Amino acid sequence: MKKIIVVLSVLFVLVGCSGKKENSIEMKNIKDFYSEEYLSAYYDHKDELPVKMSYQESSMMYEDITDKELIEKVYNALFGIEIGEKTNLDITDAERNYWFTYADGTSIYFMMINADKDMMIYNPVEKCNYEIVDDNGLFKISIGE
Repeated sequence: MKKIIVVLSVLFVLVGCSGKKENSIEMKNIKDFYSEEYLSAYYDHKDELPVKMSYQESSMMYEDITDKELIEKVYNALFGIEIGEKTNLDITDAERNYWFTYADGTSIYFMMINADKDMMIYNPVEKCNYEIVDDNGLFKISIGE
């Protein structure tokens, strides 16, 4: 009987420790971060990839990229990032902007910031930046080189 009580006590402690902590960061992905209205082009084209992408890094602009493999790689990485909490950091010289255009001409836009270890995503509704906790390899993808 004592063994059962000890085992149950250990289980209660383990379960209690694995619960959400008050100070933990609620992780979000792109679909949870932006409103459904902002992502309407994505939801309208859920089963298809964009046909064109434009990309801007600082002052370098790469327009009308149609390489399907590259678009798919960037698009999937972007929708796989994890977003953390709001930040007061505001770095304007390290922007990475992504525009995706679907076959019917509708488009969707994302603004990221990557300066050393500070990775952020801009929320145009709230007009503020949020930390990117895991970029899912997005910033390692070579574009326009």
